[in-house]
Amino acid sequence: MTDVLHLQTRAYPLHFDFPGGYGPDTPASTMEVPGRGTLTIAPGTLCSLAYSHTTTAEVDLTEIMTAGITLPGTVIAGCRARILPAGAVLVTYALHHDIDLTCMSTAELDAFDAPINDALREADRPILLDV
Repeated sequence: MTDVLHLQTRAYPLHFDFPGGYGPDTPASTMEVPGRGTLTIAPGTLCSLAYSHTTTAEVDLTEIMTAGITLPGTVIAGCRARILPAGAVLVTYALHHDIDLTCMSTAELDAFDAPINDALREADRPILLDV
């Protein structure tokens, strides 16, 4: 494995009303996902040009995703969901690969990334539906 992390982020629409009120002083809470374990929901803040400073509810999905997803040559080092009150969920993966990504051109990295993204999307769909 190399020390290079490959980050992937996808946005999904939220198909129900997310209870607002998450802020820096909101205590963490837990949520039981049947058959998949317990998740902790903690307050967070997203600071980006696209979303400005927005309060979020953040969920570490690393344990649940690593238990349910296996990709050859790839290790999920982390996975986090950020739920925005505007009605979107951002899911970000940090991935390690058994090849050196620093040797790839942009076009090669794009070609390498596409099937991994497709495989992750297919594998995480039932997990995210449960969550």
